[in-house]
Amino acid sequence: MKTKISHLEIFWIIVASVIGLVGIVLALLGVIADFLPVRASENFLAGSDAYFEGIFGVPFIWAGTILVIVAALVSAIFLCYYANKADKDKERDIRRAQRQRLLEEETPAVEVTSGESVTSSSNPS
Repeated sequence: MKTKISHLEIFWIIVASVIGLVGIVLALLGVIADFLPVRASENFLAGSDAYFEGIFGVPFIWAGTILVIVAALVSAIFLCYYANKADKDKERDIRRAQRQRLLEEETPAVEVTSGESVTSSSNPS
């Protein structure tokens, strides 16, 4: 059975993936900034982390963690929505096939072979 993916579903997959990727990059930058084996004066990531924390109020690690959690929630929401939508579509197709089968069983098939003429049952007198 061929599955169809809508353009909106692809959009949400890309959005959640980008948010998660940015979160992972921020978390990695925070870990690297904390544990980079150089002097504090040469650690440009620590300065960036402090600047980022001054603007947003959270360091790289926490911002990355929050973004990964947001991406996971967005993914869970749209996956549940589209899974329910796919189930409804599948059930509708099954019901439609059942109704079609019932209609085909109710109407008798008329077969006309070549060379025979079809006559009515009433005799004209």
